Amino acid sequence: MRQRVYTVAFAAVLSGLCAAAITSAKAAWGPMIEALEAFEKQQAVLAVFGIVQPGEFRPPEVARLFQERVSEARSGDMRLYRASGPGGEQLGVAFEVNGKGRNGDVFGILALRPDRQTIRGLSFYRHKETPGYGGRIGTPWFSAKFEGKPIVGPDGTPGFGVSLRKPGPRTVDAITGATQTTYNVVDVINERIRQFMAGGRELTAVEIELPQNVSSDIGLSIGVPDLARPTGKPRPPLMVPEGTANIALGCPVAASDDMPIIGELAQVTDGVKEAGFGNFVELMDGLQWVQVDLGQPSEVYAVVFWHEHEEPRVYYDVIVRLADDAEFTRNVRTVFNNDRDGSAGLGTGDDLHYVDNFEGKLVLVGGEVARSVRLYSSGNNIEDVNRYTEVEVYGRPAEP
Repeated sequence: MRQRVYTVAFAAVLSGLCAAAITSAKAAWGPMIEALEAFEKQQAVLAVFGIVQPGEFRPPEVARLFQERVSEARSGDMRLYRASGPGGEQLGVAFEVNGKGRNGDVFGILALRPDRQTIRGLSFYRHKETPGYGGRIGTPWFSAKFEGKPIVGPDGTPGFGVSLRKPGPRTVDAITGATQTTYNVVDVINERIRQFMAGGRELTAVEIELPQNVSSDIGLSIGVPDLARPTGKPRPPLMVPEGTANIALGCPVAASDDMPIIGELAQVTDGVKEAGFGNFVELMDGLQWVQVDLGQPSEVYAVVFWHEHEEPRVYYDVIVRLADDAEFTRNVRTVFNNDRDGSAGLGTGDDLHYVDNFEGKLVLVGGEVARSVRLYSSGNNIEDVNRYTEVEVYGRPAEP
């Protein structure tokens, strides 16, 4: 009995000593671990913008460059990093892509160019994936698969898929021997891209009510250059922050042609999207625009619009712009532009032409605060006039 008491007492004392040693070690090593983690993250942020190469500078130099060239901001629940060049020019914005890999947590940084639509760089700077297999996510070879890719596809879907054979514009090829790691990491990237596009907030699905599809032709035979070919598949749900709705319904509409050939401008936001005569507004030939005044500063997450869609057609010089005022003079910026030759005078666009159909065109905006939305077009492949059936703006009032 006495031996048992002695053993239990000894074990208790030993456990206490071990706990004290661990606590002491944490207190001693904790600041060093935190400093190392801060260095790794700062180095990764600088690297995705091309300011440094990994291992090029020691921690004090990295910290100095980070302080001089990078500013931090919040967008909802996300931390954003904005970087500038030696002359003060903007290099873009970056955000963290942290989540679950195959063998544990992965930590990364993804940077976008100043257009906030195209990937500039990617770095997974800490992970537990198997060296030589899944561990290749931390190499420039893996990051290069994403560089230069748009984060939103022609159909308005954010993110990427994984290909087991030949990669395409919207896919990356799986790492040989580490397919599951590739899927997990791409899922992390896609989730953070969707969150970024939604202003950094948690997302929920919003159903876009679609009109009847009156045409079985999806436009595969249309011969227009730089055309995003229709897939015939349903569009994925629109993922936006909770409380987002169509805030354009019933809003006043202005236009470059204030005396439409057919219809009234109020039809552009009356909620009627069905195809056919009587449901669209027809404006003159050439470059024309319609503008929706939201009535107050609003967080805009998506713009969906329908030209006349009784039959497939491709509209030219489709441009979507935002402004902070009803007069469309303050902070005017472009969020979609498929004017491939710059003939509209609003800059040359990189977005693809598309086939108008009953689904409308979805343009993701990402929570930009704006008062007005303006949409341009310059005729289509069938005729020179410009027809608008409906414009929807998915957003919510901006926080004061």
